[in-house]
Amino acid sequence: MRIGSYSLIGRYTQSAAADRRRLVLAAQWLEEGEVISTVTASVDNVTSPALLVDRIVIGPDGDKFAYYASGGVEGEEYVITFTVTTSVGQVREDEVQIAVVEVRRG
Repeated sequence: MRIGSYSLIGRYTQSAAADRRRLVLAAQWLEEGEVISTVTASVDNVTSPALLVDRIVIGPDGDKFAYYASGGVEGEEYVITFTVTTSVGQVREDEVQIAVVEVRRG
């Protein structure tokens, strides 16, 4: 059963060299006793080098997950769609937008 689709849960900027860990909290939409079973990610903008979204880890209580984002092309914007499946078979899709920017020093 799908409980949600494509809500924007974050908007970030980062450099192509960054390898950023971010946390997504799900407790506000999980029912009592329900936990996250799986999380997958897909990126809408295919570039070379690609924006990588990996190392997705579900928290020990099953009410949150963390992921890392790195790479991409300076000046490009990406939308990451996370598909979350829960212990009761619910599916939710949420999006995060990432703009890759130049690091300015000095």
